Amino acid sequence: MNLFILLITLIIPLYAVLNQKNSVVKQWIPKNAWLLSFVLFAMILSGCSAAYQLEEAQATVVELEGVIDEKDTLIAEYEEHIQELSKEKEDLEEQLVSAESELDKLQEKYEDKIADLQDEISSLESNSTKTATTKSAESTTASSNSDSSSDSSNSCGAGTVHINSASESELQAIYQVGPERASQIVSLRPFSSYSDLKRVKGIGDKHAEAIENQGIICFD
Repeated sequence: MNLFILLITLIIPLYAVLNQKNSVVKQWIPKNAWLLSFVLFAMILSGCSAAYQLEEAQATVVELEGVIDEKDTLIAEYEEHIQELSKEKEDLEEQLVSAESELDKLQEKYEDKIADLQDEISSLESNSTKTATTKSAESTTASSNSDSSSDSSNSCGAGTVHINSASESELQAIYQVGPERASQIVSLRPFSSYSDLKRVKGIGDKHAEAIENQGIICFD
């Protein structure tokens, strides 16, 4: 429609200019009508340009509204995602609290068991100490009794030779012990039994038995 009006406003002044001598044209078209036509043409052209720009602006607005809608959609999706993450965080916190509670219970349980085991260990150690003390006392008593019996059996009387303290000349009173063997006995002291005399060179089983039968040695 605007294009049609634009063509009319353009054709009329052109026709008027070209047919100024025609009386009919002069009667119907004033002298300065062509100037007004050009002004009207310019106004219509400006209006068309403004309308075109308005349409472009409206299209731009529509595009911007679409972009805004997309952004709003993305924002809504992000908000939903944030809410889901918040729920997951709350669930994890609840699970953590539950796990800590169970851990505390297990710790208390094991602490009680450890305390019971420590009590049992202490009791066993106490019993072991008592047993060891009793055995030590019994061993000491037995050793004392053994020493007493040994002392009583090995106590040196008159006419005996103290083999661990006698001189070489006194040792020669023993059966078949001369100066050389007496010297060996002195160097090999102490002796604790007749069989121990076999450490001396030349004294064997028979010789040791003969010395024992002589019965003059005292192992004090």
